[in-house]
Amino acid sequence: MVALGPAHTHTPRRAARLFTFSAAVAAALACLAMIASARAQAAYSPTPGAPYTNGPRGRYQLDGDWFLRRDPGNDGLRAGWQRAKAFDTGAGWQPIHVPNAFNAGDFSESSYTGATAWYATEFIRPRSPRGSVWILHFDSVNFKARAWLNGKEIGSHTGGFLPFELRAGSIKGGINRLVVRVDSRLSETSVPSQESRNDQLTGGWWNYGGILREVGLRRSGRIDVSSLATRTRFKSRRGPAKITVLARVTNYGRRKARLKLSGRFGGSAVRFRAATLKRGASTELVGTTTIRRPRLWQPGSPNLYPVSVSGGGAGYRLNAGIRRFSVSRQGALSLNGQKVRLRGISFHEADDQVGGAWTPAVRDANLALIVQLGANMIRTHYPLGPSIMEWADRNGILVWSQVPAFRPRETQLKSVRYRESAVRFAREMVLANRAHPSVLVWSLMNEPVPASTFWLNKAIAAQKNAVTKLDPGGLTGADYAAAPEDELQHPAYRKLDILGVNEYFGWYPGLLGSTMDLNKLVPYLDYLHDAYARQALFVTEFGAEANRNGSADEMGTYEFQTNYMLTQMRLLRDVQYLNGYFAWALKDYPVRPDWSGGNPDPSPPYSKKGLWDQFGNAKPAEAEVEREFKATSPYR
Repeated sequence: MVALGPAHTHTPRRAARLFTFSAAVAAALACLAMIASARAQAAYSPTPGAPYTNGPRGRYQLDGDWFLRRDPGNDGLRAGWQRAKAFDTGAGWQPIHVPNAFNAGDFSESSYTGATAWYATEFIRPRSPRGSVWILHFDSVNFKARAWLNGKEIGSHTGGFLPFELRAGSIKGGINRLVVRVDSRLSETSVPSQESRNDQLTGGWWNYGGILREVGLRRSGRIDVSSLATRTRFKSRRGPAKITVLARVTNYGRRKARLKLSGRFGGSAVRFRAATLKRGASTELVGTTTIRRPRLWQPGSPNLYPVSVSGGGAGYRLNAGIRRFSVSRQGALSLNGQKVRLRGISFHEADDQVGGAWTPAVRDANLALIVQLGANMIRTHYPLGPSIMEWADRNGILVWSQVPAFRPRETQLKSVRYRESAVRFAREMVLANRAHPSVLVWSLMNEPVPASTFWLNKAIAAQKNAVTKLDPGGLTGADYAAAPEDELQHPAYRKLDILGVNEYFGWYPGLLGSTMDLNKLVPYLDYLHDAYARQALFVTEFGAEANRNGSADEMGTYEFQTNYMLTQMRLLRDVQYLNGYFAWALKDYPVRPDWSGGNPDPSPPYSKKGLWDQFGNAKPAEAEVEREFKATSPYR
């Protein structure tokens, strides 16, 4: 319309100006209307339900359109991005899908050391009864998160790989604007930690930053059940089994409330004592029942029971298992009274396209490799998310759940901040995953390297105390780097139920060359078995890099890796007191910019110890490991 104004040559000049001005205003209004329409279309209705089974009622998935804005100068807070009213590409907002790792595919040093980035979305609040309380749920944000809803800050959380919730107090009817600032920079006292030692960066896996797992919104009433867990006790495999159900409840109402929960474990009623909650108070209610003839959970027979709890308008459900672990005075681990002989594989959540933010398709493809391999245990250096944990529950796969306290040294263990971070992480890990029967052990740290025993003892004792308060029947452990010349850590590990040994005999030289000779492996394990007679001993890592063809005597070749894995498995198979072992690793993955991994011809930043490469192509060693795993019963 504006272009048509000058074409009317007989229009008087003043009238022409008025027409042009009016046309411009009309065009601007039309443009604003188009922008408003586009923004209205960008706001989506959350999808009802959740991507996994366990959880409370009233859940929705925030899986619609999201936006990412990078903040390399860390200027977003000062510039007020948390109060952004539009997420335009011209302002630097990039359309994405969450989960998202903002540095996926970037293997530079600056990517590894971390940065800040901002995520935002607009969603339409679902219709709800009056008095409903809304809560945002994040399954993992690495590393620090701060969130604003409609311009008001609603909370923060520190610690990747852990779920957390924030009350959405500023939610409103209609369109809501959620903004999340993510800071992936780690420090010497964070868990996991990162620093520079001898001009090299530390860390054992790539530091992917972002919203790495699912985000949800849930509706609660004045009473909320936010978590549910079970404990089981039985003397005989044939029962009966005494069941304890733990329900975390909060009173969001305006006055004191008396609450009586009801529940079911399978076909049996769960009886709770009534409790009175003050306004804003939270507590854990305990219910009990008995299963006369239990169907036990274990590899090969992963029987699960549906569990539900309701009361005060709230509800929660999960699938639980009945199982019991025990460690004999001779260090033999039994599951439901049967001694075990387990075979496991370790992995990292890493993908060249999506980084650490696995999509369902990427996750399913990796889990399919674990099934193909025939493993009955899985392990990584941090807690796994709910989708993988539920998969492990359904498939009878045991999980080595670990606090990412990776190779802490003396100065870190002396730090009150570091120890408190490790304890807090252990506590949150147990609360997140104690409902899963697949959890084998709560591993408190990986390969600590202190100069003395005092601070290691102090750190492990504090972590174990926090864990056993929340899961009294759970097993605790740690992963120890094979060090034949180092006898300083023994007192600390004797506090635990399980000791994992990361051994690379025949690959890394170790202290004074003590691990270069593979023939010294079994004598060293004998020594550990004597030193830790009452701890259940596992080998938690062994492997060799492979990125090329060549001689079987040449480190780094596929042929060397195949022979190495065959020799290791043959030796470990004959160690009768060993309860199981993990091969390292499932697939190749990025570690850090300068990684070599003992390979004479490395492929930084990748660890090439995978049985599959990063693209999913099997290496020759995979077939040999698969053959051994599938031929080994999980029970003696």
